[in-house]
Amino acid sequence: MIAQLQKTLFILFAIYVTTFFVSSTEIYTPAITNPNAYLNIDNSFTGEAWSNNDNNFEGIITQINSNVYDTVKNIYYVTSTAVRVDVINKYDELKNTFIFDLYNEISYVVDYNKEMYKVYKSKNSPLINSDLQLKVSNSNKSINNYNCYLWRIVDNTTNTEISYWVNGKSFNFYSKVLNLWNRKENRYKFFMNLANNKGILPMHIIERTNLREIISESKIIKIDNVVLDESVVTIPDHFKAI
Repeated sequence: MIAQLQKTLFILFAIYVTTFFVSSTEIYTPAITNPNAYLNIDNSFTGEAWSNNDNNFEGIITQINSNVYDTVKNIYYVTSTAVRVDVINKYDELKNTFIFDLYNEISYVVDYNKEMYKVYKSKNSPLINSDLQLKVSNSNKSINNYNCYLWRIVDNTTNTEISYWVNGKSFNFYSKVLNLWNRKENRYKFFMNLANNKGILPMHIIERTNLREIISESKIIKIDNVVLDESVVTIPDHFKAI
């Protein structure tokens, strides 16, 4: 009798555990150890937010980046061949201008006041001793009129969590720019560890500690779909190379 009762309780517990995991709203995938982290889950996103990945966005995107020390605005001017990024400080002053040649995979720093430019070289600083885990949620919301899903990447080594509200519709320029720019911030490094990030644009990024304290935040506040003149992303012939 006791043995039969123990067996029944074990079966009920197994059913409960199975039901719990099947009904979970998140998919957990190691982002570094599994080279196909994104490929393994892309079938979960087959709606409008993830269609037309082969159509390249062109236009102007305004992004605000902030932390406890500073606030910086990035304005992306996106064409089919190149992207220009104006970096503006908290005093609304132009700090830097970068031009990323997507076709030749070359980056430039351009000074329009001094009419000079130089090739931009940034050494890639890989993540060291990190244990990243990707958590894909079914949560979604509209940002800038784009349907976005919540992805979280957790670094178990540093107890850091970064939330990404992402849309996968035709923003092919973004991962290419990050690859050329080699930004040192974790929000960019973590994102670049996704095995297939083609077309994905994080509309809102929040970096937190394990105590839920915000470390940094990045938010796209405006998207203008417009065909830009190539002169916007072209270095004038009379500018001097240094």
